[in-house]
Amino acid sequence: MPRTKSIKPAASAIVSIAFCLISTASNAQKTYQCGSNFSQAPCAGGVERDVKDSRSEEQKKQSEKSAVTAAKAADTMEKSRQTQERQDTASNRGVVINAQPTPPDSPPPAPTALKKKKRQAPEHFTAQAPGEKKDKKKAKPKKTKDAPA
Repeated sequence: MPRTKSIKPAASAIVSIAFCLISTASNAQKTYQCGSNFSQAPCAGGVERDVKDSRSEEQKKQSEKSAVTAAKAADTMEKSRQTQERQDTASNRGVVINAQPTPPDSPPPAPTALKKKKRQAPEHFTAQAPGEKKDKKKAKPKKTKDAPA
């Protein structure tokens, strides 16, 4: 069986990239604007829009380069954060402050402060205007010691 020469990997990559670009350009889909939404399917009252990338090759390369730089920075920050979290977790293990074991058969400790009783809700609701005071029972006038009897 005769051996055939294989295509170099770089040439193969160039051919495949060129094929992809040609097929992408020929199969471009239309985009429709339906109100404030964009869709690939036409709609009633929809307007066909041209959504081609109007940037120059230099602008595209610069944008791609900044995206790669941002991704690298994000990866670096993530690794740094994970390292810091591991260090914080390791330094906090095993630290117990004022831990006193309670015997298993002992009753729970009594509350130290008495709780205030909640006010009972009235049976019915009466709306009032702001600043208006409730009608309270009129207090009886206090007797004074100086009054003659």
